[in-house]
Amino acid sequence: MDEMMRKNTDQLPFSFFLYNSLFMALCIALCSSKFVRVVDTEAWGLLNFIYFYAVVFSLYFFIIFIVQFLLTEVFNLFKLKKTVLGLTLFLDAVILILFLADTFVFNQFRLHINLAMLEMTFFGGGQIVSFSPRMLMEIGGLSAACLGAAVLCVFLAVKLNSSKRFAVTAFVVSLLLLIFTNGIHGWAFATHKQSYVEVSEMLPLNKPLTFSKLLIKTGILSKEEVYSSELPIDGHHKKMNYPLNPLVCKKNGEDLNILFLFIDSLRADMLSKEYMPNTYNISEKGIIFKDHISGGINTRHGIFTLFTGLPGSYWFKALATKTPSILIQALKQRGYEIGAFTGANLTMPEFNQTIFSGVENLRLDSKGNSVLERDQNAINDFEEWIDKRKEKTPFFGFIFLDNVHAAAFPENDKNTFYKPYWKQVNHLELNNEFDREPFFNRYKNSVRYADINVKKIIDFMEQKGLLQNTIVVIGSDHGEEFNDNKKNFWGHNGNFTVFQSRVPLVILWPGKTPKEVKYRTSMLDIAPTLLTDALGCSNSIGDYSSGVSLWKDTNRPFVFGSNYSNDAFIEPNRIVIINKAGSLDYRLNNNDKSEDRTVPTYWRDALQEMTKFLK
Repeated sequence: MDEMMRKNTDQLPFSFFLYNSLFMALCIALCSSKFVRVVDTEAWGLLNFIYFYAVVFSLYFFIIFIVQFLLTEVFNLFKLKKTVLGLTLFLDAVILILFLADTFVFNQFRLHINLAMLEMTFFGGGQIVSFSPRMLMEIGGLSAACLGAAVLCVFLAVKLNSSKRFAVTAFVVSLLLLIFTNGIHGWAFATHKQSYVEVSEMLPLNKPLTFSKLLIKTGILSKEEVYSSELPIDGHHKKMNYPLNPLVCKKNGEDLNILFLFIDSLRADMLSKEYMPNTYNISEKGIIFKDHISGGINTRHGIFTLFTGLPGSYWFKALATKTPSILIQALKQRGYEIGAFTGANLTMPEFNQTIFSGVENLRLDSKGNSVLERDQNAINDFEEWIDKRKEKTPFFGFIFLDNVHAAAFPENDKNTFYKPYWKQVNHLELNNEFDREPFFNRYKNSVRYADINVKKIIDFMEQKGLLQNTIVVIGSDHGEEFNDNKKNFWGHNGNFTVFQSRVPLVILWPGKTPKEVKYRTSMLDIAPTLLTDALGCSNSIGDYSSGVSLWKDTNRPFVFGSNYSNDAFIEPNRIVIINKAGSLDYRLNNNDKSEDRTVPTYWRDALQEMTKFLK
């Protein structure tokens, strides 16, 4: 290699990086065959395999090319050819070792390697992996093979870099493949072709395009086709491994109706005489959970964990496979009528394709020109549905009011309880010095209006004589913060402190004595409690949920939390987060950095719960 360097210029040409990326992409394509083992390849045709390897080749060709070119070009400009070659060789070896290791990790845990997993592995006292002598020898052998492959890639790139035409051709072909495979994924995602969509979950760093809304706007696909909750029957599609065993639910007494009455963005401290007097009076007749933590700090994950009893990390797999929630599965098995009445659309987030998947004649949206009108339309439709239902058939209803999320209320003297309030919300004005009171007053006014609607619904149920045989669950998907910790957090989805994660929970259960529950409960506990105590399901809770019964204080070390980019383990005095960078972040309950960076002892159990329902 030194002799070749002396014959060339002091700089490595652009074609060197293209060739190196080409050979590395081929090596990775070879290693990636191990990913295919996690899917049912008997259902794959030739086109599925061609698509898989086209994605692998084009994706990692460009990732390696961009990373290595940017990291080494500075040295190249200074004509440090040996440094560029050495750094390229080092990066090639590291990439191949990490990629090969990821194939083993994904086969076992259905998760990709991230910084948090590495930290747990090497500093977690063997919680994830304990390294035996034989295992260390095998790792050493595989690492040596990766190093040899890296040397070969660099050698061939140096030897061939003078032939620029082929290198440019490889670049163009890879670019076309990248565009083409992203187009296939976008189409497959919109048309529910799971055998293509599942490839995006198998490969690390793969974030392909989706363009379902564009297909609807251009008329290529209809809204009904894109938002369908049914998967095409073509031999390729399957659900999650959820439940682990067939669900068995039988009548075990009186069939109680079930009503979920949820208010978007309602924080736990709003359930009081001052802010929600009607709901507070109602709650005194039921069971009040004082420390209830949502499974998500946004609507998607909060409602998903409510219905499924699963951590929010399962959302994307449930969406890709159109897997219905365990609660809906049990209700359908028991023959319940099912109705959803939401102020906001049921398609964003795609609850119609996840928790309610397979429910016929599902109501997808509300009519109205404002959030208040849409909430009222949802209530009216619920009442009409109750009036028309079959009297002897038990029902499940889901009412989800949206006005608090929008901080909306009728701005008149009758409905304005807290002054002064912010007339026009402008989030660009919010900062750490902003006076929160007018904004918070607007929010509290919207809460009072939601409280009026709660009373309206409960009064209706009472007038119909339904309260005596209906389990009513009153709660919220997540909280709402108004800079409570003086760290410039507003709204939700920002941190896992109690202002965003703790929500009210009240259950009116016929025959159960009113009381306060002070131990910590989780949103993941609601579905298994209903399945075991109301729907007569005989499966063990572990068959279908990561939660526990609401009636048992299990003194568990953490509860699950999630948002769009983080998974959290909310402990009594600490919050452990796998952040968007994939590393561990330790926080106190006020969101300050925690000095206690002890690796959680429950990590392996938590990881198992986050993966055991995947196929």
